[in-house]
Amino acid sequence: MTTPDYSSVDTALQAFYSALEKADLAAMRALWVSSSRAAVCIHPGGPALVGTRAILESWQAIFNSGPGLTVRFDTLNRHMRAQEVICLVRERLYPLGETASPDGGHEVLATNVLTLTATGEWRFLVHHASAAPAVAVTNSTALH
Repeated sequence: MTTPDYSSVDTALQAFYSALEKADLAAMRALWVSSSRAAVCIHPGGPALVGTRAILESWQAIFNSGPGLTVRFDTLNRHMRAQEVICLVRERLYPLGETASPDGGHEVLATNVLTLTATGEWRFLVHHASAAPAVAVTNSTALH
């Protein structure tokens, strides 16, 4: 078994969406900070889940709820600070077996906050996802 590589934000994001697509709870568990109170996750339309245990229980329920998904994602915006990065991601979720067309699927916007651990690996602190509106992203120069 190969050891997962979370040495960059990109590999950690790829691992997260791969775990989601494969409904792999062990892989999902490895991606989150181990703190019982620091981690937060909000699934579309759901409550705020605080702590890794509650978050992993929610992922288990999602993974058990039906057939898997095909997941495509792209990073729309990234803001990096010393030990943290905030990524705005567009997710496209397709039922397993459905062709992943660029204009199909269920579109979700997610804010992912990752932190750099003492071992030099990126772990998830926050995943907040919501259904994307018709106009998913706007840029404004007025909000600086």
